[in-house]
Amino acid sequence: MKLHSIAIFAAIFAAGQSQAALTTTIGDAVPIVINPQFDAFYVTETPVVNGGEYTIHNNTANLTLVGFGVSNPSLESIALIDGTDAFGFVTFSSGQTSDFWEALNLIDDNWGTAPLWDDLFETSSTPQNLFGDMTTAVGTDINVNYFQILDASGLSPGLSGTDFGFRYAAAASVLIGVAVDEFNNTYAFVGGTPVAPVPVPAAGWLMLGALGTLAGFGRRRR
Repeated sequence: MKLHSIAIFAAIFAAGQSQAALTTTIGDAVPIVINPQFDAFYVTETPVVNGGEYTIHNNTANLTLVGFGVSNPSLESIALIDGTDAFGFVTFSSGQTSDFWEALNLIDDNWGTAPLWDDLFETSSTPQNLFGDMTTAVGTDINVNYFQILDASGLSPGLSGTDFGFRYAAAASVLIGVAVDEFNNTYAFVGGTPVAPVPVPAAGWLMLGALGTLAGFGRRRR
């Protein structure tokens, strides 16, 4: 078992707002950032009827994203691919639509048991092992809309992905995620604090705003 200490890495950016720190929880892989104005990974949120949609951005030249999640304070929130199903194909900025992902919700009851990929189809870990205690990772939020690869190659370096939808979400808060390098080494991260609401039509869904800094912590891998 390898002991990992936390390093504060770059900044996380969302919805055109100010930057804040991203915290590395597993640093077996090291990101090479394409645009230094943005973090290695960042997410934007778009309101749609009865919910919203995340766009995840891979701002690295060397890592493939295999899973990510965005927290919020509502247990009613449901993660859905394309806003309709727990499984489905997503769309990448390259035009690729053949990546098959799953959507799930992480809460206190399954934070220590839910299997999440921590590399490309070889091993899995729990959210607890990847990101530490839930309260440390996402603060007072109690639900995470999480998306990860099934029959998929992951979000490649330099691309963004859409069709990561949800219903009934309150304000989005914290981005967490897992990526791998060409040697299948793991890079896991957390970042952010609750954001202010942005008025939108109809359902009143909220967009991501400025994210704050999370304190660093140590964790032990498998």
